[in-house]
Amino acid sequence: MNDLDLVVELINTVWVLADPPDSLTDTNVYRDILIGVGERQLADDLATSDLGRLRALRERLRAVFHAQTAQEAAALVNTLLKENGVSPRDPTARRRPGRRHLARLGCRPPRL
Repeated sequence: MNDLDLVVELINTVWVLADPPDSLTDTNVYRDILIGVGERQLADDLATSDLGRLRALRERLRAVFHAQTAQEAAALVNTLLKENGVSPRDPTARRRPGRRHLARLGCRPPRL
C-alpha cells in the first residue's frame, strides 16, 4: 500500500450511507488501518489527541479529490506540504532528488 492508498483509506472513514457516516470516532480506527498495511511505526506515533487534526486533514485531502482542475488539486496539495515543512517538487523538472540522493543528505522522503 502506498501513501495515496493511505489517503484514500482516511478519506473513506466517512461514508454518507453508513450509520453513523463518520467511522473515525477515535484514532484507533486509523491506527488499525495503518497496522493492517504494515505501518506499525506510523500507528505507534498516532496519539489519541491527534483525532481533531486527523479529521481536519481528512477534510483537506477530500478537497483535493473534489478539485475542479489538476492545477487546483496541485495547489491544495502544495499548500499542505508547505504548511508541514515539505518543499513541493516541480514534476516537470529534469533532475529531481531520488530516494538515494535524499538518503545521502540524511533525509527521508516525505510521507503524507
